[in-house]
Amino acid sequence: MAEDAPMAENGASGELENGAENEELKKVAGDLSELALKIWTSMEETKALDASDNGLDDDMVRRLINGLHTIAKQTGYLTERLRPFPCESISFARNPISRAGCGEVVQLARTHGCNAASVDLSKCRLDDTAATEELSRLVKNSGTWRGASTFLTELRLDGNNIGKAGASKLIQYAHWARVGYTNTAPKEEEKPPVFVLRLADNAIGSPGALVDEMVGKKIKVSAAAEPEPDTTVLLPDFDDQRDPLPEPPSRMR
Repeated sequence: MAEDAPMAENGASGELENGAENEELKKVAGDLSELALKIWTSMEETKALDASDNGLDDDMVRRLINGLHTIAKQTGYLTERLRPFPCESISFARNPISRAGCGEVVQLARTHGCNAASVDLSKCRLDDTAATEELSRLVKNSGTWRGASTFLTELRLDGNNIGKAGASKLIQYAHWARVGYTNTAPKEEEKPPVFVLRLADNAIGSPGALVDEMVGKKIKVSAAAEPEPDTTVLLPDFDDQRDPLPEPPSRMR
């Protein structure tokens, strides 16, 4: 039996075959194999999982993430199943991602990406459905995967097509999750940091009125430049909104 490759300090077992020759990687990532390798290598150096500006649609996001999981296994990085990826931030910004791809990113951030303090999905194609059905899982807590709650400090959603319904749910879920954790955690535990939720340049009608509505529900949200000390959710540039994008034309039967 051949000896196992020596493990490097970071848990890797050496260099992989390139994407074109790595058959196992090609099975899951296809033509995104080289990109997956590039992102993994950069992530190990910078602690940032950066998949921004790659023209990724929903299916491509799924294949890319599967490719990263395959690389983690092949390199020997995953010395245990629950070992998080070496990333402190995740970005899939400026890709044509809708709800399905958003769900893949959320699942990544709640599992192997759970050490990331910030997630960037700005300038994608996210709407109220993506916000209420997928992102709401992420703003509550980024993961309880390893038995301890972890919370994002920043979620960038600017430049999407999220409206009042999506924004309202995200704000409320983020607030009550942090308040609930603070009220039940042991006294020696630090309370979660203020959550920066970037929703500028979306389609949220009357954003000021929405903030007032949330405050009326005892939610500690603020769009002010200098928020109150007990603020749980901060909304920078929240007044910067636009009209909703037009609905796509219906298909002729």
